[in-house]
Amino acid sequence: MEKESLKNLISLAQNGDSGAFAELLKAYEPLISSTVAGAMAKMPELSETDAEDLRQEATLAFYSSLVSYDFSISNVEFGLYAKVCICNRLVSQMRIIKRHLSHSTLLYDNDELERVMAESEDPSARIVEMESERSLWKLISSSLSEYENKVFEMYVSGMSCAEMSSKLGASEKSVSNAIYRIRKKLKETLKDQNK
Repeated sequence: MEKESLKNLISLAQNGDSGAFAELLKAYEPLISSTVAGAMAKMPELSETDAEDLRQEATLAFYSSLVSYDFSISNVEFGLYAKVCICNRLVSQMRIIKRHLSHSTLLYDNDELERVMAESEDPSARIVEMESERSLWKLISSSLSEYENKVFEMYVSGMSCAEMSSKLGASEKSVSNAIYRIRKKLKETLKDQNK
């Protein structure tokens, strides 16, 4: 995609044009898929649910990178910037998944990916990414109930259902149901962005 065309689409998407976002998502689908596949290869024991979670995280990270990207201050091309954002998000998600795999052997070499990320990451891009994550967090939290927001915050911090249940004074079933609703709402939010 030519730079001017890309710049125009990103600008439209940043201003809420869902058609432009859908076009960018389609154009960068191979990048998203290959990055998720690379992460999946590091942990072959992942379930289909985990794989779907990684896919959602990658799509959210792509959206986040799109919202935060600024042609005027960035000296990194959008494709690389998006890949950095997606890789960072997947590394975080893999850590959470690993925490839930009790008594298992180390399946994923975080050090290797983090070293690659450190070599390719522009510190200013990381700062911009952090800002975009705040924007994305606001979008997510506005679609969740107060209880779901509490569960979501604990979930992304790596807490188990039992730990969340104890902290919230709720049953594990209630926590599990909230996680299910959260995932459903996140999928709907992403679908709305693609319309």
